[in-house]
Amino acid sequence: MKTHDDNNNPLSFEYGLSSFRNIQHVVIQELPENAPPGLLPQSVTVVLQDKLVNSVKPGDRVQMIGIYKLVGGVQSKEKGIFRPYFVCLSVKQLS
Repeated sequence: MKTHDDNNNPLSFEYGLSSFRNIQHVVIQELPENAPPGLLPQSVTVVLQDKLVNSVKPGDRVQMIGIYKLVGGVQSKEKGIFRPYFVCLSVKQLS
């Protein structure tokens, strides 16, 4: 979060003019029985927003629909490295 503007003036947070959203980050992985033999299941970070927050718990088998995105590295040692994440639009419990 920026603490100064382009002219190096300090920025302050105005709570009365701000809006807040419920956001939850979870990590999901492919079903172990669907992973290729001898390899670990792949995983990805998922962002749940608003009504989807707390809709899943550890161990749930779910199907998610959403948008797959990449975010670039912020630190100089991570330049050129992109991390994937998934913005979830819907969740369906499988079993």
